[in-house]
Amino acid sequence: MPRVRVIGRFALVLLPLSGCETTPESGDVRSTWSGALSSGSQPLAASADGLVRVGVLADEGLVVRAEADRVSILALGGTPSRVASLGDKLLVTLRSERAIAVLAEVDGALVEVDRVATGAEPMGVVVSPDGSRVYVALYGHDEVRVYDGELALLTTLEVSGLPSWLALHPSGQSLYVVAGVGGAITWFDLREDESVGVPIEIPAVGGAGRDGDLFFTRRLTGDPAVRPDGAQLAVPGLWVDNTSAPKHSAEEQATRDPAVAYEMIGLGLAPTNPGLVLVELDADSGEPLGVELRYATSEASPADPERPQVVRGYLAGVAYSPDGAYVAAPMENSRLVVLMAAHQSTASETLGGFREGPLATVLTDEGPRGVSWSQADLTVLNVFSLTMAQLPAGEAIAGIDAELDAGGLAHTHLSAEPGAVLSPPVFDEQLTQGRLLFSSAIFTEMATRDSGVSCTTCHVDSRMDGIAWPDFDKIPRQTKTLAGPMSLTAPFTWTEDVLTVAEESRITSESRLGGRDATDAQHDAVAAWIEHTPDVDHATRGASTEAVARGKALFEREDVGCVGCHGGVRYSDQARHDLYELAGVDTPALVGIAVTAPYLHDGRAPTLRAVLESSRDGAMGDTSSLSEAELDDLEAFLRSL
Repeated sequence: MPRVRVIGRFALVLLPLSGCETTPESGDVRSTWSGALSSGSQPLAASADGLVRVGVLADEGLVVRAEADRVSILALGGTPSRVASLGDKLLVTLRSERAIAVLAEVDGALVEVDRVATGAEPMGVVVSPDGSRVYVALYGHDEVRVYDGELALLTTLEVSGLPSWLALHPSGQSLYVVAGVGGAITWFDLREDESVGVPIEIPAVGGAGRDGDLFFTRRLTGDPAVRPDGAQLAVPGLWVDNTSAPKHSAEEQATRDPAVAYEMIGLGLAPTNPGLVLVELDADSGEPLGVELRYATSEASPADPERPQVVRGYLAGVAYSPDGAYVAAPMENSRLVVLMAAHQSTASETLGGFREGPLATVLTDEGPRGVSWSQADLTVLNVFSLTMAQLPAGEAIAGIDAELDAGGLAHTHLSAEPGAVLSPPVFDEQLTQGRLLFSSAIFTEMATRDSGVSCTTCHVDSRMDGIAWPDFDKIPRQTKTLAGPMSLTAPFTWTEDVLTVAEESRITSESRLGGRDATDAQHDAVAAWIEHTPDVDHATRGASTEAVARGKALFEREDVGCVGCHGGVRYSDQARHDLYELAGVDTPALVGIAVTAPYLHDGRAPTLRAVLESSRDGAMGDTSSLSEAELDDLEAFLRSL
């Protein structure tokens, strides 16, 4: 029998690591999830009657079920990422296992009843209202796979830009695919027999930067949702200034406190700007009709009640209230959930294309990643503190409504009670601390408190955002992926002779994020967490074909010159070379290069083929002697790494 501890209002049922000992045949199988339809998958799902919540803790490999007075745990492994209901079953994408786990409920606990193979890195999953279709976004394949209700593969939909998140219109006639890298939303009209994705045009955000007028670069950051009436799609995003020089240059550090620069910005446009893309939809079919942008920055006190601060961060998802009047969005790296009216906003003359309106913020535990509504209740899953908390949604909505009635734009700030603990810590103390420091924008050891920036702002999932950022010399630097064993690829950063990840953590924190006074042990913890991050999976990883073999031979050929710099187990000589206009460039590793576009230190090459074409001039290897077919083979080899 499982051991039970009472923790707060829940009890924690500690199940064996293999999962529940019962089987569907030996227990009471409930139909808790029949009718629990949702427009998009989330890390947190609510049952049809609102009495049960199921959340996924990706890093820990756990699925947790919370009901009334108890919590049960199912250890799945495989980086469970999103959950959706299919009839009386639950589907959980297992990102590192290339699979979907099918779960049932037995005696108030979850059991795995099937596991279905998918492609590389399944993320978002949604189910049609009639249960006849299941859609799975494959981050590592640039496609969405379509299954029938028995999870037999039917077809695939091609999507570029590492598709991660999905939403489905209530009619079942429109699918929306969100790609984080590149910031694209693609609409598929499912009424067509062979639907082709259509990009949804999103207006640019422009504003005055420190170096003059500029347009901000868009990155989408989490799970979308469709309003229950089918008339609106909401997608969380982040708009960044990657044109201006760093806020914390060496010169500024010597003359003033970096925090001053952020405090002077106030609620206006800043280097990072969270918000929502709101797409007007045809309520019957889901066809996109128009787009507006909503700003989601506020002034609150997540760290110190005595000192209000401007709160920024990235929104990890969005969910509509049952009546469709409000949206809630967890701000993962700032411990907040933001609520706002779905309909009411006004154009801003100072926010470069954003609209604004009254909003409410609720301070919760560390790492709010998923939210779910049930009638008037709002629950948040906090993945770093391993808790689930009820949020004061009624008070937040009352504050928003009061400001709407008064015609104002003031903000309401509330705090949630500490959440119920879902699981004992899985990681040791150093990894637990390292993940929190890496992910949080409100620990002043790592970032200026008003910045809203954390390591994960650029290194999404400890990987990369596909954006090039200006460094102190104003030459852009592409965000490097941190996936895989970084200890094997010293030195670090792009051009400095940085010998440890901990040292790079300190440099990045103090020079780019404005952190102060972190200890050596804290930077060691950040380095340990980065080292813990596995390599990215992708469709062609480990491929063994004749083209790959031919490409390997070309890669190692002396006159082509690739292996001269890209040798060793991670395909890096761990040395520095002058490259184009930048001196002393550290040789990047090539493992997983298929999913790290764009390329080169400044992101000038949008594709791997563009890299190989640019090498015809001999500035970096020499592909001038290779035919188009040979370039195909060389690219195939690189994509196999």
